[in-house]
Amino acid sequence: MRIITCFKRKRLPLGLALLVIASSVGAQTEVSSTGTGNQNWANGGNWSCACNPNSTAYNVTIQGGHVINQNVGNLNINNLTVEAGATLYIQDGQEIYIHGNLTLNGTIVFQDGGNIESDGVRMEGNGRMLSGTGSFYNSMSNLDAGDTKSLFIFNNTTTIAAGTELRFYSASDTYVNMMQITSGITVTNNGTIRLEQLSLVGAASSSTWINKNGAYLYVGRALLATGTLTANEVGNTV
Repeated sequence: MRIITCFKRKRLPLGLALLVIASSVGAQTEVSSTGTGNQNWANGGNWSCACNPNSTAYNVTIQGGHVINQNVGNLNINNLTVEAGATLYIQDGQEIYIHGNLTLNGTIVFQDGGNIESDGVRMEGNGRMLSGTGSFYNSMSNLDAGDTKSLFIFNNTTTIAAGTELRFYSASDTYVNMMQITSGITVTNNGTIRLEQLSLVGAASSSTWINKNGAYLYVGRALLATGTLTANEVGNTV
């Protein structure tokens, strides 16, 4: 004789079900600098995880007063926060791919003293946020002849948050593509961006910068010689 037993399934409330899904998919580990290592990114002694946080599984915070040297080649992380008083050094030849949000209240330094051989910071995640009141400092001397590399690249759609006041500047008046928007990408600025002695470039005519109401953009050199600038809202300044 065949016996069939039926069980009544219990359904989770919608809110609880969504919470379970969110906790099991795409969860990131929060990692903070400790200030006790040798300052090199790959040294686990610098981090609360005692690891090298080189994965999109990590949200990384460099705490105020701490110094970190990016020395691991192509580095991939989710969110990056550089607190006020903190400094992140990026040596030439090293890159940081940020797949989440970037919050900069301290300083990022592109450091070498020679010609630029690689890109620096790349915003990779779609619909992500750039915010903060810190600065990007370039100590590189120049671009190699015919080079198109940039130190800060928007490689996906990004919004610059209201209240943001970021300064990009160089040690001397040298020709450097500080900021680049790749083909088909739109950057929406709600804050203040200053590129002193530096250029904002587009990879194609579809590289778009939108200045919203109240936004401010200053570019000391070339401003989207290739690309599209939309700055027609009341109260924006270019």
